[in-house]
Amino acid sequence: MKYPFRFLFPVISFVLVALAGTLPAHASDDITFDDNDIPSVFFVAKSQNQNQVPYGVQLDERCRSTGHRPVVSYWRMLEEGRGIFEPLTKRERSYFGIAWQDPEPRSEGGTIELAVRGLKRHLRIVVESTEKGCRARALTRIGAAAAVLDKVWAQIGFFRLSYVDLIGHLLDGERVRERIDR
Repeated sequence: MKYPFRFLFPVISFVLVALAGTLPAHASDDITFDDNDIPSVFFVAKSQNQNQVPYGVQLDERCRSTGHRPVVSYWRMLEEGRGIFEPLTKRERSYFGIAWQDPEPRSEGGTIELAVRGLKRHLRIVVESTEKGCRARALTRIGAAAAVLDKVWAQIGFFRLSYVDLIGHLLDGERVRERIDR
């Protein structure tokens, strides 16, 4: 590989917003989920506080994705017990937003191909209809294996990104983790 560290730039940019601390000034009622929606398929967390950026999917009664952009990202403000949702600012969307998404609904369920801007990794959300309702999983590569992505952990050091962990599990349930060092 000619530029072995070129993959670090997207990872570093992914958490720059965490260092900037530019959160929205007020809560929004615009972020809502219906009964069939899945508010969090996977999420990004950082070591600085408990707030998270979940990635949810909007679904109809047959667990098919709705609209051309069914995957949404937003802040879940967990600091100080405030479990409210807030939209990402324009600047935050450049790191945590969806770069592109391509939903492919079927008669029941479907798939959504997508990429998160700062992560620069291809993801596939697989949606299924079950007896208990809709279920969704985010599939990607973690290390050398195909896996289900549960969360992205950003470890912030003294005003810098120390590392990012992709955390998930293989289809047989074995936990996997890939660390991307700064």
